[in-house]
Amino acid sequence: MIPAPVLPGPALSDPTTALMVARAVYMRRWSLLLPAVVPFVVISAWLRVAAGELPFANALILTVLACYLVAWCVGKVVTLRWTRGRGRLAVEPWQPVAAVVLRRATGLRRTVLDMGLGRQVAVRLPAGHEETVVRTGRAWLVAGPRVLMVRADGSHRVFAANATELVAAAAVEPVDADPFTPAVLAARAMRRSTALLVSVAASWSAAYVLIWWEIGRPWYAPVLTATPLVLIWMAPLLMVALPAWRAVARPASGPWTWVSAVMDPWKAHTDAPTRASGKATLADGARLVVKLPAAPADFLGAVWETGGFWVAGTPEPGRVLAAGFPHAPLAAAVRFRPL
Repeated sequence: MIPAPVLPGPALSDPTTALMVARAVYMRRWSLLLPAVVPFVVISAWLRVAAGELPFANALILTVLACYLVAWCVGKVVTLRWTRGRGRLAVEPWQPVAAVVLRRATGLRRTVLDMGLGRQVAVRLPAGHEETVVRTGRAWLVAGPRVLMVRADGSHRVFAANATELVAAAAVEPVDADPFTPAVLAARAMRRSTALLVSVAASWSAAYVLIWWEIGRPWYAPVLTATPLVLIWMAPLLMVALPAWRAVARPASGPWTWVSAVMDPWKAHTDAPTRASGKATLADGARLVVKLPAAPADFLGAVWETGGFWVAGTPEPGRVLAAGFPHAPLAAAVRFRPL
């Protein structure tokens, strides 16, 4: 089992938690650069539409940029709350509280929790974390003026929350009794997120080439130069996504097997999953090399704390399997190679 937060030290005294919070703050701060570019492009697009030039291309790019502008506005609010929340996490410990899930997250609706605060709490929990709270009936909380930070058992990831109006609903029931269901749900979420990442990259690449093709003619040289650069930029995304898709397509295809592992030193990335490797020892004493092409820092922190991980299937050289932990919303794709 993944150990609970160490008390009474500050929440950020845990190195994995500190890394996860720094990553969240970093990614949201970068979104502040968006408004410096969006107005110029949107105004240019409308001017060309008004002039009757390239109506389809300009309408397309305007729609895309408008959606990103809305996303930035939401991200700005979250950034301010994260800035305040990070300060509270640096000085206050986690408080275990009883938590009841009154509504699961669906679409744009967030998870609603009853944590005994007098008002319900709305937080965007992934399906795996949500299921963990449903099963354990507990969450970890750091609260302050206009700040609510929430964490689930089995994970170091921190979520910013806020009070919400009363939701008349009964407690949500667990999906099933399988201890690895939170890991399976986390694996499916990883699959959806990587699919979204690649689709966004492909859409932006297609829009980029379309704009240059329509607006820049006869500037064929920039188009021929930029297209390979865009494809090179997309290559790492595909290298990350493909192994993950293979592993999580059938995350419960075989019995879950414990694998002892010692990871090599790895460098955490604040803006992307981490590529890691190490040595694994199986139950029969056989040793294999493990490669994690896109491991969340949360998962690697759990491996460091527990000394290994579980895989769905039989670990053999050349296989790519889904890895996780019982009763924990953590998942990653693991490739096994001969030592």
